[in-house]
Amino acid sequence: MRARATSLGPRVLDAALWTTAVGLLAATFVLSLGVAPPGLNTFFASDKLIHAAGYAALAGSWLLAAVWRPGRGNGPFPHAAWAIVLGAVVLGAGIEVGQRFVHRNADPFDVLADAGGVLVAAWAWVALRRQAGRPAAGPPPAAQR
Repeated sequence: MRARATSLGPRVLDAALWTTAVGLLAATFVLSLGVAPPGLNTFFASDKLIHAAGYAALAGSWLLAAVWRPGRGNGPFPHAAWAIVLGAVVLGAGIEVGQRFVHRNADPFDVLADAGGVLVAAWAWVALRRQAGRPAAGPPPAAQR
């Protein structure tokens, strides 16, 4: 019975990471293309901090769920780190363009804040991998020969 509980833990954690990653992606669309949430400009640059934090959480959750996380090792997409990072930046830029069509303000500085958040998440994820003794994501092992 105890062995089953130990093997269930990583699956539950993976399910929680995937749920978080998909939920953050959905929230990004809803919050970015719907009515502007209150409190975006509570203080100077609060909107940009919200953008950076949101995209850091989005990219970080996808990197942990899909590519690699401590305790599990490689995920189902072990070579997708750069695609996730680039995809998150492109998503931020695309949403800003889309905001022009839903009566929201498109701001190029929001794209910079989004990209900054993605880069912070990528840096933290690489640092976590290195601390765990794993190299940062590179080419597939077959290509390294």
